[in-house]
Amino acid sequence: MVSLYNSQKVIRLELQKEGAGYRASEHEFLSLTKTGAHLTDVVEAPDGSLLVLDTGTWYPHCPSSLRNSANVPGGIYRVRPIKPVALAPAKPSPYRELTDEDIARDLGSADSALARRACEQLAFRLVGTPAARVALLALLDKPMDPFLEHAAEYAAMKTQAFGVKELQAATSPRQQARLLRILSQVTTKPADLAAVYDFAATSLDAAEPALATNAATALGKAANADTRVAKVFAAWLVEPVLSERRLLAFERLGTALASRPEVAKALATALTKQGPVRQVALKAIANSTGKLPDQQWRPALLGLLDTEVSPILFEAIARVKHRSFDERLNALAADKSRAVTLRLRSLLALSEAGSQLSPAAFDLLLELLADAGQAGPRIEASRRLAEAQLNDAQLDRFLPVLLRAGPIEQGDFLQHQSRSKKYTSEQGKRIAAAFAQSSQLGTLRPDEVRLAFSKWPRSVFEVMEPAFNAAMAATDAKKSKLDAWAQEAARSGRPEAGAKHFAAGKGACLACHQVGAVGRALGPDLSRIGAIRTERELIESILFPSNTIARDYELHAVVTSDGRNHVGLIKSRGADGLVLMDAAGQLLTLPTTTVVSETQVETSLMPGGLDAAFTPAELADLVAWLRSLR
Repeated sequence: MVSLYNSQKVIRLELQKEGAGYRASEHEFLSLTKTGAHLTDVVEAPDGSLLVLDTGTWYPHCPSSLRNSANVPGGIYRVRPIKPVALAPAKPSPYRELTDEDIARDLGSADSALARRACEQLAFRLVGTPAARVALLALLDKPMDPFLEHAAEYAAMKTQAFGVKELQAATSPRQQARLLRILSQVTTKPADLAAVYDFAATSLDAAEPALATNAATALGKAANADTRVAKVFAAWLVEPVLSERRLLAFERLGTALASRPEVAKALATALTKQGPVRQVALKAIANSTGKLPDQQWRPALLGLLDTEVSPILFEAIARVKHRSFDERLNALAADKSRAVTLRLRSLLALSEAGSQLSPAAFDLLLELLADAGQAGPRIEASRRLAEAQLNDAQLDRFLPVLLRAGPIEQGDFLQHQSRSKKYTSEQGKRIAAAFAQSSQLGTLRPDEVRLAFSKWPRSVFEVMEPAFNAAMAATDAKKSKLDAWAQEAARSGRPEAGAKHFAAGKGACLACHQVGAVGRALGPDLSRIGAIRTERELIESILFPSNTIARDYELHAVVTSDGRNHVGLIKSRGADGLVLMDAAGQLLTLPTTTVVSETQVETSLMPGGLDAAFTPAELADLVAWLRSLR
């Protein structure tokens, strides 16, 4: 059981055995409608009932403190089972009875769960028998799911079972990959550690992806990683053509070590090359974190602005953010013969993202924000405008366009306001008055709205409070109509009309979802959604997408060591870091060593209330079409 503090819910996680571990599915167990309730814990009582703890509004820093109401007391709620439940007494673990021979035997079991438990016992007891070492080494050469692989590698680390001799003797790339990961973390003798790093250097372009990845991770963590990697890069860069595997290793290590002087020098050399090598160097700079020694890159980057303008070049310059580029970037942004997306990239790369915007730059961003047909550029323009310090005249022009753009852009603006205080109280009242007129107000996250306006005196929030309360009430009314709307979609929805709404970009569906070859794969693929979702579930996911978030599409907030905040979907995760996709569909690689904190956000990347972009008949058509996709 898990309590959701701001959502006033308790969810039940049901575990199903899967390989060496379990898969969890979420089910709503308890939902409160009490204003001010904040659930913090679920405790199992001796009689089998559950005690749910509600702290009310005692925590004064919660955004809901902006509610103009008396203190709401908490409580303890007891949930009794329908039938009496007697809790079974705890049983001693059967694994205590296992002998060292039993553990060695179970390491070779075809049952992944049994092999995992043997690894855990091996690590706990520090079993070092020859039979256990032989069995564990054999296990490291077998296909394993992530749970078993982690347990086996941890057991090898804890027992110090293997050394450089086993690594150099291994012939299987899979076994080499795992031994390399193990030894790079536990080897302490300088000579042995040097041998591990030498092995890693020769494996960076291995055909086995896991071996190449682990080699890059091991080498990247070496005390002298800068000089070791730069030496490898120097040898590669004299060759006329780099293989795909070497390009991948160059990008991976160049990204992780761009802030180191010797690797930065190698990146400067790569920028003078042609074709894929230059592109990889640009990607490495664009995706790097930390303070960069960028002075040696600037001449090459500035020259490319005259000869080879591309999105990845703008991303690299945006990462460097130096005033020496601004004159050329402003000229590119003002050049109407250029593609609009490139002009936008020019503005995003300017050295002072939070500064005031020139009239030409503001006009371009406002034009993109008003363009309903280009979701990606619209979101990026919205973000740039939210970051900027707008003057009074610009603010007056911006707010009406923002409120027509939709809930994604409005939510993005509020998030930026919650992190900084750029506007005066009088300007805050104008922003509040504008949001009070928004048809999307009820679709925005209530805590996000309150947090954004908590930066000003409460009198600012009071300007929009009546409209905000009315919008919240309207949202509650929507919840009561879900069944009726589902029946209407099933009865009178026109699938062919719904397909046209999707293809036309109505409701920004195309910005995140794909059906066949149409759309973008940021959110779940909808090509066969009708086979697994009913009309009611489809309508609920459109109106209230955070109620049920598809697995692997949870939103994460990641803070890196350079102080930047990144919010998006984690597309992949490995020992060397994670790949995050943001709301604009941009992929960002964040090395593990730069990640300060990672938090799963309890809301969907898809904003609530996209139904506001449809008439009731159009919504019925869209749902009927989605239901037909099987």
